[in-house]
Amino acid sequence: MAVSSRNNSGFTLVEILLYISFYGLVMALLIPCAEGIIKVDNRLEMEGFCQRLAAEVTALQQAALWGAGLQNKLTVDLDQQCYYVYREGKIVKKSKASGNRAGKSVFLQS
Repeated sequence: MAVSSRNNSGFTLVEILLYISFYGLVMALLIPCAEGIIKVDNRLEMEGFCQRLAAEVTALQQAALWGAGLQNKLTVDLDQQCYYVYREGKIVKKSKASGNRAGKSVFLQS
């Protein structure tokens, strides 16, 4: 009997096919979960934007009730998904709903 000196360090075709099928099964199970996580993230982002918008409306209502400033205004731009807060006729805040993560607010110096 002859002893083979061949080194068996590679993968067989069956091992590669098992790996590919296992990887495909895992991906088929994880992709719907990832889509659900993205939907939840978008919903939470919009909830935060709505809460900030409600807080701005409340602050402007309080200012109007106490006569602190009749030049205060809130403008919502639906095309750019943002709103602007004007105090005494000047823009003091711009808040964007989406596009940049978590709806970042920008405070403008006047």
